[in-house]
Amino acid sequence: MSLTSIVKALSSLLVIVSAMMLLIPIIDIMTGRPISTPFLIVGSVVLIPSLLISKKLTAGELTSYEAIATAATSWLVIPLISAIAMSLELKLPFIDMYFESLSGFTGTGFSVIPDLRPLKPSIIFWRSLMQWSGELGIVVFAVAILPHVYKVVTRVYLVERGKLTETIVSTAKMIIAIYVVYTLLGLIAYMATGMTFYEAINYIMTTIATGGMAVYNDSLRTIYLRAPLVIYPVMIFMVLGAFNFNDLRYLLRARLSKLKESPELRPYLILLAIGSLLTVLAHLFVDHMKPSEALIYGVFHYLSGATTTGFTLSALSDLSDVSKAVLIMGMAIGGATFSTAGGIKVLRFVLITKNISWISARMLLPSDVTFRRAVGKELISDEALVSALSLAVTYISINFVLSLALSATANVKFIDALFEVTSGMSCVGLSVGVVSHTLPAVSKIILMIAMYLGRLEFVQLYVITGYLLKRKYGLRI
Repeated sequence: MSLTSIVKALSSLLVIVSAMMLLIPIIDIMTGRPISTPFLIVGSVVLIPSLLISKKLTAGELTSYEAIATAATSWLVIPLISAIAMSLELKLPFIDMYFESLSGFTGTGFSVIPDLRPLKPSIIFWRSLMQWSGELGIVVFAVAILPHVYKVVTRVYLVERGKLTETIVSTAKMIIAIYVVYTLLGLIAYMATGMTFYEAINYIMTTIATGGMAVYNDSLRTIYLRAPLVIYPVMIFMVLGAFNFNDLRYLLRARLSKLKESPELRPYLILLAIGSLLTVLAHLFVDHMKPSEALIYGVFHYLSGATTTGFTLSALSDLSDVSKAVLIMGMAIGGATFSTAGGIKVLRFVLITKNISWISARMLLPSDVTFRRAVGKELISDEALVSALSLAVTYISINFVLSLALSATANVKFIDALFEVTSGMSCVGLSVGVVSHTLPAVSKIILMIAMYLGRLEFVQLYVITGYLLKRKYGLRI
């Protein structure tokens, strides 16, 4: 394993992050607020050596294992840099700001800042920018903006994202273009339905990123009470944010025939409809809400959870266990593959459920009969099935263990702990009131583990496994 290659790749990612941090003092100047000195200092201190290392250090292309190790390391180091600046700027505990930064960059949306009202616009924007850049992937920006590190970071890119075109560079540029276009469309829609520019730019960045961090303490409720129509474009862009990037491209180009061929889009929309209906029914008959509230809150909160966005219109702490269970299921399934959404992913869920019928068919049909295993027009291999099942089993197993740990350390009901851990592991950010600045440090660490593992779909476990195999068998990795 080449540490030189890993350092060069990691440095290229830090160039992007530190350059982003330097935007914060600029925004302070533009808005007439005191300059955020910690962001200026930390950003500069990280940018200069990172830029020099990424340019001067000679390194070859990363192996697959090195790429995974780099990705796993970057998701610890990048939030660390942000946490230092935020802790110094806001004078809040470092562990809380590391939690906040990890939640931001992973697109989770949990927040442990006691009160958002005193925060400067630049800090609110930083929280939005963490999500907007982190959910797409810092590596996507590195590939598109820093051509001199292409050979080193190309495999890191493939760990986190897929390909739309023949080359990774053109794919990265296309993804950014799609992302920016939908961000601008959402900005216009949000302002047209009642948001100010300041609110709209922050909320659309965290919507299209399926992130969920907000301008106000009560998420979207303050704006909803003032401008009720705003929830409709928000719901639309939450759903779009969890689309596969291929489908977003086809939609943007009005290629409806291609959209119809998508193996994931139809089941994704069907699952959203079923989950929304179940949540509305639970609100009506178990939570005893008024019909209008049950409809609005039920649909909005299920879409928010299943797309892994994490906005709320009301507190979720008073929901019945039935409503919580429906939301947990939606959060666990999550959005589409090759999207900004988290969770097990719709395509994997479809594969797992279809596999039951395939196994049944195999048992009932004569041995000489063959049949196609396919989702849409896509043929499904044994490897794809094993991969989907393995991830689902890993997700459920780790989720269960972390939920038990959170229930014990935070002294909350298991269903509430399961809700929070699922929300963290699927990078959602919905909370039934467990997550706050008063949460014990060990409980925060448990949720940080959930966010960290979920963001890279447990790829960190492969790093550990590879290292152990190397130690035991002397393998070259």
